[in-house]
Amino acid sequence: MVKRVLFICTANICRSAMAEGLFNEKTEDNFHSFSSGIYAYNGNPTTKEAIKVLKEKGIDISSHRSQELTIGMLNLVDYVFVMTDHHLHYLVAHFPENKEKYFKLAEEDIDDPYMKGYDAYKESAEEISQKLDEIIERLFTTN
Repeated sequence: MVKRVLFICTANICRSAMAEGLFNEKTEDNFHSFSSGIYAYNGNPTTKEAIKVLKEKGIDISSHRSQELTIGMLNLVDYVFVMTDHHLHYLVAHFPENKEKYFKLAEEDIDDPYMKGYDAYKESAEEISQKLDEIIERLFTTN
């Protein structure tokens, strides 16, 4: 059975888009991830810095377009990972019926690299990648 994972950030053009690309690269065919944003506008392109950072890792996210979070997405997935406490509180307040699926990707918030330059994106991607390795090891190798 395929496990479905949703990554959520604010606009779905940086952190969650990178998490989706990294996760799909790291996992096997029995996993699938996608991403969305709590304040996303449907169809916005991923930032050029996010595309560049992941391209350097051999991952192409250039075709990714932002998606606004919907209840349908939350109902479809097995796990939801967010980047900040704010995202987690938003989900619990607006979609409490799925709260058992919600987890923060890292104990500390993963800072938004938007408009902070290439180095901020690279740091964000590295942090996300490290946390994904931990999550994959802890949650997905036991299922």
